[in-house]
Formats: sequence, structure tokens, C-alpha cells
Amino acid sequence: MIRDIGRVVGRLMLMSGLGCLCALGVAAGQGSYGIEYGTGLVICTDDDDSREDQTGADYVASRAWDERVLGVNNSCADELTDLDKGVWKQTRPFAGADDDGRRAEFRIYVLHDTYNWVGGSATGLEKDGVPVSPASIFAAPNFNDRFCTAHAAFGMGTSSSDGSRAANNAISGQRMETVASALTMVRDACEEGRIPIVFGVNLGEHAERVACDDGGDCTPPLADQRRLMIIATEDLILDINLAQALSSGLREQEVFKGLGVDRYSLFEVNSY
Repeated sequence: MIRDIGRVVGRLMLMSGLGCLCALGVAAGQGSYGIEYGTGLVICTDDDDSREDQTGADYVASRAWDERVLGVNNSCADELTDLDKGVWKQTRPFAGADDDGRRAEFRIYVLHDTYNWVGGSATGLEKDGVPVSPASIFAAPNFNDRFCTAHAAFGMGTSSSDGSRAANNAISGQRMETVASALTMVRDACEEGRIPIVFGVNLGEHAERVACDDGGDCTPPLADQRRLMIIATEDLILDINLAQALSSGLREQEVFKGLGVDRYSLFEVNSY
């Protein structure tokens, strides 16, 4: 198990003030930064601006203040763009730095939420409850072309929190192995000179325990930790420690909250 993956070749301002909580230039439900009325705190809300009267002088003035401070388009929700007719989704880039300040840019790729790991399985994937082969997901030509342009790729392993932590961490590690092994097969088909480095990251079980309901059911809901995810590096600098940069980037990123490392029990990196 390799926690320090070595030195490899490779290469965000909120202000607060008093105003209304306005969703500025963002579609309803996407989430946006706004200034909470009465507190001046900048918060993220999943709701659009639903005030009935949006013509009054107070509303117009406070909205203009929010726009000056926060910008017109300031989404704070997960931003996923469809790829391959929606089979894959990608985030916008996010950055991370190693302990010496060397930075890299990453992007998360997530299978559509109709695809999920079979509960308790390290290799089984299902689409709307129907078994599918993980290898078939990586066989699409578009995926191959996109993967081969990356400098490095990480196959992510995660698991739910139902059951024992030891068993969940083991399943997560096996899922990492499944994804990373599939990526190595894609790598073998890349043209010479365009061969990404492949790593696996075992994040372990989702550390946020689910409260039991009144009937004693403690089963966690189907969530992001059951989705198949990959991270690719797009810009790297010489001598960066990618494990450290990825860890810091995931800890600080706001592009996909379901993959925050503080929510998981491990951060273990393997190279392939």
C-alpha cells in the first residue's frame, strides 16, 4: 500500500454584507450563494429567490448589493456536466496542493446515478437494478479518447456505512481495485506517448452514520458512496506529490460534495 506515491511529472472569495438571500442568475434547485437577511452571512441555498414582491425598493437595493458582492452567476451546488449522452458526468476542475505548495488540477467523473455498486459487492455494478459489467462502461470509444488525454487517473473506492467498518473498508478497497484494473486495460489501448499513470484510492466507508428511524431501521439511503467515480489530473507540475495534492483538493473542493474526504474513514493510495 502506497501512501506517498512519490514525485511524478505534472503542474477560489466570498464577502459578506447585509442584504437579502437572493439566488443570482442560477436556475431553481441548483443552489447559489446568497447573503442571509439579518446576519450578513454568506450561505449556500438550494432554493431560488421565491419572494413574491421583487419590485420594492428594498428588494432591488439588496439584490443589487448581492450581485456586486457575489456576482451574478455564483452556483454553489454540485455542477455536473453530461458526457457520452449522460452515461458519465464530469465536474468543473478543482485544485489541490502538496505539502510544498505545488498545485495540480483535477476533475471528477461520476457514472450517472442510475448506475450503482450492488450493495455489499466489490465487483457488481447495476443499472436500474439490472447487472452490468464494469468493464463495458470503460470500453466506449469516447471514454478511451478522454482517458488517454489525462496525465494521471485515480480509480476511487468507497462504501456505505451499513455493517462493520472493517468489512466496509475491505469492500471499498476491492472496488478501488476493480475500477483501477479496468483503467489499466484502457491505458493499454492508448497511443504511445499518451499513457496516463493509474492510481487507486481507497476512501473506505462513509463515516457519517445514519440515525435509525422510529421503527429501528438503520439502513443508510442509496447515496454518492455507491456510485462509481474516477478522478483525472489535467495539469501537473514537476515533482508534485499527487497523493498529497489530491487529498487537499478533495478536502477543499465544492464541486461534488459527496466525495469530501472528511466524510470517509480512509485515504489509501495504490499505484498500478
